[in-house]
Amino acid sequence: LLECEQIKGDESFADFLVRNFLRHYEGNRAPFVVQLDYDFLNPIYPQHVTEIRESVYRLLSFPDVYVVSMKDALEWVRHPTNLSDLADFPYWECGNNAAPTACQDPNCCQFDTGTNC
Repeated sequence: LLECEQIKGDESFADFLVRNFLRHYEGNRAPFVVQLDYDFLNPIYPQHVTEIRESVYRLLSFPDVYVVSMKDALEWVRHPTNLSDLADFPYWECGNNAAPTACQDPNCCQFDTGTNC
């Protein structure tokens, strides 16, 4: 993503992601994949995390958009399901898992921005 030449002028990264998402959303609605790598998430670029967060909030304002893992996206591609039935989509188990508990001995990484690691 650091080498991306498709960002136009002074367009923010968040605007770039949303613009590309809209091409999928308003087109054939194929899953929109964002793959983040180490160089992009490097702590010397803290604005990247802020812009990713902003773009995710904007995408989630669409009533039929989900942010899921690659595994979950593939399960939906294998088992297409109507939006009205996603709450019971067995491959995602939405809302059926117990709340996670805090890890007593966390394994922290340098990309962690929200915990006290």
